[in-house]
Amino acid sequence: MTGASSQLKALKKRTAGITNEQLIYILSLLIVPVVVALFNRHEIMDYFMAILGAIAIVYVLWEAFRMEPAGRNKLIAALFMIIFSILFWAFYEQNAGSLNLFAMRNVNMHVMGTELPALSVNNFLPPGWVVILSFFLPGYGPGLAGQANWSLLPR
Repeated sequence: MTGASSQLKALKKRTAGITNEQLIYILSLLIVPVVVALFNRHEIMDYFMAILGAIAIVYVLWEAFRMEPAGRNKLIAALFMIIFSILFWAFYEQNAGSLNLFAMRNVNMHVMGTELPALSVNNFLPPGWVVILSFFLPGYGPGLAGQANWSLLPR
């Protein structure tokens, strides 16, 4: 409880005639237009976010190596999972965009005399795999794995 009371005292302390709490609110409101301007300037934001990301990684590693080995290992493992999560979602989001452009430009879309639109490749895969694999799953479909259950279907 002593930590909370010291934080309250720090917020009530006056700087330049106003409390620190009021100063935080004023500065927060003043920074909003700056952030909006940065979001509209992508070339500046790219550099800013790269620098901020590098600072964050250095800070996390700094804190990790100040910890005991068990805590350090957990923090480094969390950092690896965060980085690989970022990479996964970056590549996953390419599915609907870049891969369709690649298919349109580099893949022969004529299948058995029929011209397939490039977007059909992207839309076919999820339900197509469900239909194809359902023949091989135990208890489902007309494949060998599901023959016993065909007798249970209503006729």
